[in-house]
Amino acid sequence: MNHQRQTLAAEKARLLQKIAQQRLDLHTESLCAERLCINVDRTLTTLWRLRRSLSLAAGLAVVYAARHPSRLPGGIKQAVGLWSTLRLARRMFYP
Repeated sequence: MNHQRQTLAAEKARLLQKIAQQRLDLHTESLCAERLCINVDRTLTTLWRLRRSLSLAAGLAVVYAARHPSRLPGGIKQAVGLWSTLRLARRMFYP
Protein backbone atom coordinates (compact mmCIF):
# COMPACT_ATOMS: atom_id res chain seq x y z
CA MET A 1 0.00 0.00 0.00
CA ASN A 2 2.83 2.38 0.89
CA HIS A 3 4.57 1.62 -2.42
CA GLN A 4 1.39 2.46 -4.33
CA ARG A 5 1.11 5.82 -2.54
CA GLN A 6 4.72 6.62 -3.34
CA THR A 7 4.11 5.74 -6.98
CA LEU A 8 1.01 7.93 -7.09
CA ALA A 9 2.85 10.77 -5.35
CA ALA A 10 5.71 10.50 -7.85
CA GLU A 11 3.24 10.48 -10.76
CA LYS A 12 1.45 13.50 -9.30
CA ALA A 13 4.75 15.37 -8.90
CA ARG A 14 5.72 14.52 -12.49
CA LEU A 15 2.38 15.74 -13.82
CA LEU A 16 2.55 18.95 -11.77
CA GLN A 17 6.06 19.58 -13.12
CA LYS A 18 4.78 18.99 -16.66
CA ILE A 19 1.91 21.44 -16.09
CA ALA A 20 4.31 24.05 -14.71
CA GLN A 21 6.55 23.66 -17.77
CA GLN A 22 3.55 23.99 -20.10
CA ARG A 23 2.51 27.18 -18.31
CA LEU A 24 6.01 28.61 -18.76
CA ASP A 25 5.99 27.67 -22.45
CA LEU A 26 2.57 29.24 -22.92
CA HIS A 27 3.69 32.44 -21.21
CA THR A 28 6.81 32.62 -23.41
CA GLU A 29 4.77 32.08 -26.58
CA SER A 30 2.21 34.69 -25.54
CA LEU A 31 5.02 37.23 -25.07
CA CYS A 32 6.36 36.40 -28.54
CA ALA A 33 2.90 36.79 -30.05
CA GLU A 34 2.44 40.09 -28.25
CA ARG A 35 5.75 41.38 -29.62
CA LEU A 36 4.69 40.39 -33.14
CA CYS A 37 1.31 42.10 -32.79
CA ILE A 38 2.71 45.40 -31.51
CA ASN A 39 3.75 46.56 -35.00
CA VAL A 40 0.40 45.59 -36.50
CA ASP A 41 -1.48 47.35 -33.72
CA ARG A 42 0.65 50.48 -34.14
CA THR A 43 0.05 50.50 -37.90
CA LEU A 44 -3.69 50.01 -37.53
CA THR A 45 -3.85 52.78 -34.92
CA THR A 46 -2.00 55.14 -37.26
CA LEU A 47 -4.30 54.28 -40.16
CA TRP A 48 -7.33 54.77 -37.93
CA ARG A 49 -6.10 58.24 -36.92
CA LEU A 50 -5.38 59.13 -40.55
CA ARG A 51 -8.60 57.70 -42.00
CA ARG A 52 -10.12 61.10 -42.79
CA SER A 53 -6.94 62.30 -44.52
CA LEU A 54 -6.56 59.02 -46.41
CA SER A 55 -10.15 59.09 -47.62
CA LEU A 56 -9.73 62.70 -48.76
CA ALA A 57 -6.48 61.83 -50.56
CA ALA A 58 -8.12 58.83 -52.23
CA GLY A 59 -10.99 61.01 -53.41
CA LEU A 60 -8.59 63.59 -54.82
CA ALA A 61 -6.63 60.82 -56.57
CA VAL A 62 -9.82 59.51 -58.18
CA VAL A 63 -10.82 62.99 -59.37
CA TYR A 64 -7.32 63.59 -60.74
CA ALA A 65 -7.31 60.21 -62.49
CA ALA A 66 -10.71 60.96 -64.02
CA ARG A 67 -9.56 64.36 -65.31
CA HIS A 68 -6.12 63.20 -66.55
CA PRO A 69 -6.40 59.55 -67.64
CA SER A 70 -3.27 59.72 -69.82
CA ARG A 71 -1.07 60.37 -66.77
CA LEU A 72 -2.46 57.42 -64.86
CA PRO A 73 -0.14 54.61 -66.10
CA GLY A 74 3.02 56.53 -65.15
CA GLY A 75 1.64 57.25 -61.71
CA ILE A 76 0.78 53.60 -61.21
CA LYS A 77 4.33 52.60 -62.13
CA GLN A 78 5.74 55.10 -59.67
CA ALA A 79 3.39 53.92 -56.93
CA VAL A 80 4.38 50.29 -57.49
CA GLY A 81 8.06 51.26 -57.44
CA LEU A 82 7.62 53.20 -54.22
CA TRP A 83 5.69 50.31 -52.65
CA SER A 84 8.45 47.85 -53.63
CA THR A 85 11.11 50.15 -52.20
CA LEU A 86 9.25 50.49 -48.92
CA ARG A 87 8.80 46.71 -48.65
CA LEU A 88 12.51 46.15 -49.34
CA ALA A 89 13.49 48.70 -46.69
CA ARG A 90 11.10 47.12 -44.22
CA ARG A 91 12.57 43.67 -44.82
CA MET A 92 16.10 44.99 -44.39
CA PHE A 93 15.50 46.87 -41.14
CA TYR A 94 12.74 44.72 -39.60
CA PRO A 95 13.46 41.08 -40.51
